[in-house]
Amino acid sequence: MTNEKLVELILEKVGGRDNVTAATNCMTRLRIDVKDDSKIDEESLKALEGVMGIVHDKVNYVEVVVGPGKSRKLADICLAMGIPAAKLATDNDWKANKAAVKAGQKQGKIKGMLKTFGEIFIPLIPGVIAAGICAGVSTFIQQLVPGWADSKTWTVVINLLGLINSSFLAYLTAWAGYRAAEKFGGTPILGGMLGMITGLAQINGRNAISWDRKLSYDLQYIQSISFMEDCRIFFGTFAKVFSHEDITMEGMATALDLGDDLLQQNRVSMEEYSRKQEEARHI
Repeated sequence: MTNEKLVELILEKVGGRDNVTAATNCMTRLRIDVKDDSKIDEESLKALEGVMGIVHDKVNYVEVVVGPGKSRKLADICLAMGIPAAKLATDNDWKANKAAVKAGQKQGKIKGMLKTFGEIFIPLIPGVIAAGICAGVSTFIQQLVPGWADSKTWTVVINLLGLINSSFLAYLTAWAGYRAAEKFGGTPILGGMLGMITGLAQINGRNAISWDRKLSYDLQYIQSISFMEDCRIFFGTFAKVFSHEDITMEGMATALDLGDDLLQQNRVSMEEYSRKQEEARHI
């Protein structure tokens, strides 16, 4: 049987040429869209010479299995007869299909929380890696070149690597705040500013501790800066905010600013304090 004759018989068994709206092929099947599904004669289709089987699991749509190579030839004959080719779902953008499937899936609270966490912090990973590489290279150079401190070149290189490492990690909370604001639809720069508000002192007493302790915590942070410490500070800040702890200093609405604290402890005179304020206004 010729391919033309087979196409003619297939069309006859699916209700005739007028009942067919589109025809195309995959690797082994001729795929046919029809107007009236009730006109498809499955048993007669299966009995045709050259037909290996059929798949009829959708309304107004049937797939006729004819084998590799032959399916393309039959589809070309249908096209030559004026039957338009159907647009397969596989022609669609696979990314759009994937997004649609994911959108239709139910998402638990834990999964949603982990997804949000990932969308905030995963973009920061390249920076963390770069900072770690800079720290590693700096340490390697210092071990490899014992007298590096006597060389201006090596001193500049090591200081530059250390600056890159510390600058990223020092502002990690700002980056995290920036990304969190982007994720939740806020203003990113304000999110970064809020991220910078937090620090080691803010999760270890905030306004309830003295300025000496706050500054000592700042020094401790600088001396032991690390990614894990920044993560601990970031999440510790949320705990402090929601627990409403350490908001005020005893006997005050919030806390003394540094200048007033120094005056109260007689560590600066009023004259010196006023002079410094005046200098600050002119800066």
